[in-house]
Amino acid sequence: MKKISAAGFSLVELLITLAIMGVIAACTIPPLFQVPSSRNTTKYSTMSKDVAVMVLSAYEQYKAAHTSVSSSMKLYDLTPYMNFTKVDTSSSSYMNGPNIGMWQTGSGVSCGAQFIGTDYCYDLHNGGLIWFNDAFYFGGTNTTNAIWFNYDPDGSGPADALQMWLTYNGYVYTGQTLPTTVSMGYIFGTSTQTPTTQDASWFTGF
Repeated sequence: MKKISAAGFSLVELLITLAIMGVIAACTIPPLFQVPSSRNTTKYSTMSKDVAVMVLSAYEQYKAAHTSVSSSMKLYDLTPYMNFTKVDTSSSSYMNGPNIGMWQTGSGVSCGAQFIGTDYCYDLHNGGLIWFNDAFYFGGTNTTNAIWFNYDPDGSGPADALQMWLTYNGYVYTGQTLPTTVSMGYIFGTSTQTPTTQDASWFTGF
């Protein structure tokens, strides 16, 4: 009777197969983990556009309800026309910025009464947070007068907020997209801001 031997793989064949599988895994697994980050970048930029539109819409409604916009107008004056879920002025809730990051810095901001004015944090319907201080105002009626605010898309903390500016003539820019130097008023006089390259890393444009 003829003996039939069982078919199998040699050690060399198994090692070659494992090496090929390793190369395939190295090429495919990292992109899979990068997808959420890429999606978040697109999502957050879209959310920031929605916030810009909300602020601009509130500004237009404010102008329609008043005969003119004075140089002393603050972003706080627009809140009756904004769409948000709640306002938080409790310093214990956002102390040291666990929920909203300061514009591209390693520290956060707290909400509530400050040495200058009051810091306000508004929870928005898209899950993000908007922050501003009511001590800042236009300080003039030129196209270069503006007031600023921060937008944090996920409330994850410091260094991920986007600095945004509303100009007197009705435009919203980020620090990087400012076409020129702008100025705003506050208790100690006038503050200026020049165009910067320090937009949040997730921001890809409106």
